This record gives sequence, structure tokens and C-alpha cells, in this order.
Amino acid sequence: MTRNVLLLVATVGTSALLRGQAPDPKPPAFEVASVKLNNSGTTRSLGGPKRGHFIQSGTLRQLIQAAYRRGGFETRQVSGGPKWIDSDRFDIDATVDGSLSLAALYLPDGKGSAGLAYLMLRTLLAERFKLVLHTETQQLPIYALTMVRRDNSPGLKLHKSDVDCDAVLAEIARTGHPAPPKAPGQMPPCSTQDRPGHIAANAISMSQLAEMLSGFAERETHDQTNLRGTFDLTLDWTPDTLPRAVGTSPDQPTTANGVKIDPNGPPLVTALQEQLGLKLESTKGPVDVLVIDHVEKPTPD
Repeated sequence: MTRNVLLLVATVGTSALLRGQAPDPKPPAFEVASVKLNNSGTTRSLGGPKRGHFIQSGTLRQLIQAAYRRGGFETRQVSGGPKWIDSDRFDIDATVDGSLSLAALYLPDGKGSAGLAYLMLRTLLAERFKLVLHTETQQLPIYALTMVRRDNSPGLKLHKSDVDCDAVLAEIARTGHPAPPKAPGQMPPCSTQDRPGHIAANAISMSQLAEMLSGFAERETHDQTNLRGTFDLTLDWTPDTLPRAVGTSPDQPTTANGVKIDPNGPPLVTALQEQLGLKLESTKGPVDVLVIDHVEKPTPD
């Protein structure tokens, strides 16, 4: 799964029932949306920003995580559901009002999602997949993101950032366009890129990095580094399970969205320590879990 998200993400209790989104007589919805089963074995970019257009691809569990992730980064845990929600992949191709800016569509809206497009995705999941959810707070195993070195010095690929993201994001909100990189080959300011085996970020906080790592570590991760401010970083590792398109020969290079993955690289835990000076420590803590009450396969169109 690949994302490119602008920065602007034992039962203790049960909260309100969710059906795609909190009750709303007219929830945000796409103008037109196509949902098709992906039988090719290929993957497409999750949430590729484009004015007037929304493309999302993944398993239903991944689509739910995308629609409900918090702060634009954190992968929400999703419990329950039939086996096909992890095996069948779906391609969503939707259109939205072309006058809406990318900022309105993809930047956090203060309601726990990554932006208006993801509220629309919640509506689509409720209507086309008949998805019904509720949330539970559970005490589950989590990771604490901490420093490796006693002097709290970072690794070679973790650098303090001097970018003012408030100013950058205010300009994005004003123009409706992503900020351009300072130089060719560099990342746009206040942006992230991630795919299996790779994370790159410009001006990201450690709490935001912890949220991103939650998806790759397959366990909710909380920041306990005590590092303040934002950072530029690059992290490369070899995933435990290498993605491979259906029909691809084992002797062909493994790729994620067209980018080769080094099969001999370090695992995530080792890469974090060697490259960023960070480590993941196992512990337990409260986790808000999305629980699937009902879901159906959509009719392709």
C-alpha cells in the first residue's frame, strides 16, 4: 500500500454505532463513483491527489483504515468481518466537485479524518458495501517509539527540520495546490511518501511518524521519544512479506508501485535503530478498535 499524504495519522467501553460516518441527513458523498474488483494483482496509489478526482485501491480492511485514519496518518485497527475483506482488492474511481481544493479534500478536517474525500469514502463504504461499524476501546499490545541512545542523539537519516509547516499549509489552503519542492529531486515541504519498505518525510513530528509506523508494524505505535519539533527523514527496510503481483516469477525483482524493494535489506526494527536512532518497545495500552458489525460484497459497476 502506498500513500502520499500532505501534513497539515480486553474491552473497556463501547461508543456510538457508526454506519460509514456519524449520523448525518446528508453526509458528504462523491458525485459519481465506480467500485470494481481488482483481479489483476496490481496495486494503485492509495488516495492520489488530483483536483476533481479521487482514486483509491486496496482490500476492504485497507479502505476502512484509510477512511477512518486519524490525523491523516494513523492506521486504525479493524476487527471482525469475513475473510474476503483481506483477500479481495477493490478499485475505487470517483469524481468530486472540481471547485474543491486539494486542501479541503485531503487535509485534516478536525473530525478525525484526513479530509473531506475520506468522509466521502466513509459514505461510499456504507452505501456500496453496506458497512456498519462500532468502536471499542481495548487494552492491546502496542509499540512505544523510543530513542536508542542514552544521549537522545538521532540517527544519520533523521534531521531537525527548519520548515514552517503552518505557513506552508496556509499557502496550500489559499491556493488549493501542493507546495512545490525547493529543488528538483527533493520532497515537497511538509509532505510524506511511504510504501512497503520505504518512508520519506519532510517536517514530520515524531507522533506523526509513530502513527505512520503503526501500519507497517501492524501494531498501534505511540511516540515516547521526547523529541520536539519536526524532522526530515528517510527510512528503508525489507518488509517481512514482500509484495508481488499475481503471475510474477519468483526470480523477478519485487516491486511496490513500480519501485524495486531490496530483498536483502534490514527488517523494520533494525532499520529504525541503524538509520534513525529509534526503536520499538513492546508494551500494552488503550487502543480504539473499529469493529465490523455487517458488510456485504458490492455489485461491480
